[in-house]
Amino acid sequence: MRILALFTLSIGTFLSACGGNVNVGEGGGGDPTTTTPTGGAGGTTNSTTTGDAGSTTSSTTTTGTIPPGFCDAACTTFTDGSCFNTAICTDYCEQHAPDWVPSIADAFAKCAATNPLCFESVEGCILGELYPPDALHKVILSGSGFGAQDGKVLRAWHDPEAGAQFGDEVTLAGGQFTFEWTVPFQATDSGGPLLLLYIDMDGDGACKPAVDITHSTFTEWNGDYLSPVFSATLTPPLSDADFVCSFTP
Repeated sequence: MRILALFTLSIGTFLSACGGNVNVGEGGGGDPTTTTPTGGAGGTTNSTTTGDAGSTTSSTTTTGTIPPGFCDAACTTFTDGSCFNTAICTDYCEQHAPDWVPSIADAFAKCAATNPLCFESVEGCILGELYPPDALHKVILSGSGFGAQDGKVLRAWHDPEAGAQFGDEVTLAGGQFTFEWTVPFQATDSGGPLLLLYIDMDGDGACKPAVDITHSTFTEWNGDYLSPVFSATLTPPLSDADFVCSFTP
């Protein structure tokens, strides 16, 4: 649905909001661009690409692309049981629409009309409309302050029981490390893939809970709709997550 189509929304019977609270989240529109997003940006450092290649979106700042009256048109019709209503929808739209480009506005309008938004945030719904479940997105895992483990091998990977498989290893130097992967998964504002890791303290190439440093972490969305990145930054001490040794690939 393109922008002009938003003004053809019929003025249906007003549906009252459900008793729950609308989950509008905290995500932002990110740096807007004139390119319609179809996938995540490519990796650059220690990168591993899984699945089909995705297109890269550029980011250029632009404002004022959403025509006057858009919010009124987008906030007229809601699905049965919706936790959205005209007042909530319009307030959210008027607050964020100045930072949107047409593809984001289209996604918002569809979310408002078809998604109850009782158990999913507006941001999460918009990401789901912008990207198919197998779209490629950048995942970054980095850390600093691990000088005491210099010379040890750190291995990191995605939970092997969920989604596309990816992982890598690095010998720690200068107490720092960075992994970047470009992989397919469903983008959501609640976070990206769960990452598991361990530092091989005895150098035997195996994960041992009683010997090695173990950890797990979720990645977080950067708030950018058009160039989403999901990242986590670690510093010691890491919380022991001995279960990760049961899921080494």
